[in-house]
Amino acid sequence: MIKALLDNIVEILEDIDSISAVYDFNVSNLTTYPCAIVMPTSFNNEYLTNTENLKGYAFKIYIYQESVINNKQVSFKDIFLPVVDDVIAELDNKWDGNIWTGQSGSHRIWASCEGGDVGITKTEQGDLLYAELRLIINLTNNI
Repeated sequence: MIKALLDNIVEILEDIDSISAVYDFNVSNLTTYPCAIVMPTSFNNEYLTNTENLKGYAFKIYIYQESVINNKQVSFKDIFLPVVDDVIAELDNKWDGNIWTGQSGSHRIWASCEGGDVGITKTEQGDLLYAELRLIINLTNNI
């Protein structure tokens, strides 16, 4: 299930025009911007009722953008944050339980996207803008 969810998240992010590259692994040397890195972070499983389990899958989505102009405020506010908004909007717009799991039937599925760290860091190449999103996908299944 984790692989199916990861593949679907990558597919959704690849459909975003403002994202140039999507990786489903941690990349140490980024060369294409703006880009997104998606990684699974946790999995939870608990009894919900006497007939259903609740499974929770968490993923981190890291969005990176080079600052290509000297004005950090303009670069961050007017160039980078719209890309982050595009990612959040696309996750919301593509919401369909079948997209997320590749299956249908007796599952109830829901997701939420939460924000994490957002900021600017210095690299050898210059300023790098970043945002961290946490995507949580919950589903129930019959036991």
